[in-house]
Amino acid sequence: MPRSCQNLGPLTIANDCRLVQFVNRLRWLITLPVAILVVVFAVTNRSHADVNLWPLDIVVTWPLFVFVFIGAGIGFLLGTTLMWFSCAPARKKIHERAERVRALERNAAQRNSSQGNDTPARAG
Repeated sequence: MPRSCQNLGPLTIANDCRLVQFVNRLRWLITLPVAILVVVFAVTNRSHADVNLWPLDIVVTWPLFVFVFIGAGIGFLLGTTLMWFSCAPARKKIHERAERVRALERNAAQRNSSQGNDTPARAG
């Protein structure tokens, strides 16, 4: 079994290993061209740009791509933070439901053991 199909965790969409492999391949199909574009952008925008930090009277001179990458990084971090906080209610609901399932499984196991039944009952 491939490493990507082991220990998928509680938030897995499906336990289908083929789906996980497809998503991993899709991720590489998107990441590789974007990485190539980033490198090409950095190589072609090596000219220096001046940024005046106005209240401090400081002028920073760096290659243009550095300023673009800093802006993109700040935007990425802000977007990630906003998504994290907006998904908090859903994550809370998932954890509450997972705890409820564990409690029900413990309850069923206790009932089975009190009845002298060592194996859990199968549904279906």
